[in-house]
Amino acid sequence: TNIEFANVNDFIVGETIRSLGVISAETRWGGQTRLEKALTKLQLIYKSALQGGDTYSWLLAYLCHQVSQTYIQSLFRYKVHPLSEGLSNTGKNVLERYVRQNYTSRQSLAWASQIRGIERLIKNDSFVLCTPTASGKTAVAELAILQSLFSKNQPSGLLDRAPIVLYLVPSRALAFQLEAKLAKVVDKLSDNEAITVTGLYGGTDWGPTDAWLTKNDRTILICTYEKAEAL
Repeated sequence: TNIEFANVNDFIVGETIRSLGVISAETRWGGQTRLEKALTKLQLIYKSALQGGDTYSWLLAYLCHQVSQTYIQSLFRYKVHPLSEGLSNTGKNVLERYVRQNYTSRQSLAWASQIRGIERLIKNDSFVLCTPTASGKTAVAELAILQSLFSKNQPSGLLDRAPIVLYLVPSRALAFQLEAKLAKVVDKLSDNEAITVTGLYGGTDWGPTDAWLTKNDRTILICTYEKAEAL
């Protein structure tokens, strides 16, 4: 009957929405144990839609499954997870913050160039990443910063100082953007895990004699090439 047919349609739509909800939760928070079940359910839905009379319903269900599967395979969270193995406990928390912040910025997928850079970071070796503008190099550099600051095998120097990361950028606008993003990621970690993100363009103009040079805190110094020469 028409009533039964409507109930079946409602059931299929409801199950599709629930499955997409599980996938979205995995993208944002991770740790979803029902992810494979959600993908399997989407596959069963589009196969069931083949028996219906509406071709477009089958096509929509098929696209939901294929897009979800591709999305999971390219998920930024999964690509950076191996980096956490070389990080301290605090570093793992910071990396999780970073991934979630990317989600809120609509940057949940890793691009091909970013995947290549992340793979080299996992090897913990020096490399040069040369790609076109707006191809995702900044994210690789940000991950390299977190990896350097929170490595669980920090080398001990002569004075046993906390690491300082120097990040050179071509413009003041990019420096300001990176300061704001990284400051949010490392904000209020704990009393004994202080991180200084220099405010060269988002606040006070730092100089060679300022306090961050003598404080034994992890420091991220973001500046243009000209400012770096002055410092």
